[in-house]
Amino acid sequence: MKGKFIRNISANTFQLAINQLFGFAIFYILSRELDKNNFGQINWALAVLLTSFSILSCGIDQVTVKKIAAGDDPHSVLSLYICHVLMAGGLFYGALFIGQILFPNLPGQYHILLLLGIGKLMFFFSSPFKQLANGLEKFNLLAYMSVGSNIIRGTGLVVVALLHSVSMSSVILVFIALLWSIL
Repeated sequence: MKGKFIRNISANTFQLAINQLFGFAIFYILSRELDKNNFGQINWALAVLLTSFSILSCGIDQVTVKKIAAGDDPHSVLSLYICHVLMAGGLFYGALFIGQILFPNLPGQYHILLLLGIGKLMFFFSSPFKQLANGLEKFNLLAYMSVGSNIIRGTGLVVVALLHSVSMSSVILVFIALLWSIL
């Protein structure tokens, strides 16, 4: 029992350290290389998406962990959660996309929101599997799942920065390329 506790703490510490390191690298590169307006637009879009997907989860993520940890059938809990995520995420992104079609003259921030939304939607779609790993106390697997996207995004931005090619387009491409790494 004590060995399992140490492994779990180690996995969580590893996850936290890697996510903080790459999160700092991402923030530093974006804040140094983008002008104030573009940096603000990206942060606005990410904040809107983070808030939206947090609301769209309806707390099912915590319920899923609780039910799985309590011994409920992971398959049935996971399938309900996946259905919720697919419907809520699909409806949300569909509404964003329809907004783009109905109102083609929306400001540039909306286009950034729509593009960054692709990557955040993939995060949202992956959340049932992360919560399943959490509920089953597979913290090593959860750590790998959680750090992968930050490592890819951070490494991509470092490469773009070293090539002196940081622009709004390249940043959005790095964030969307994350989508392909998840799939």
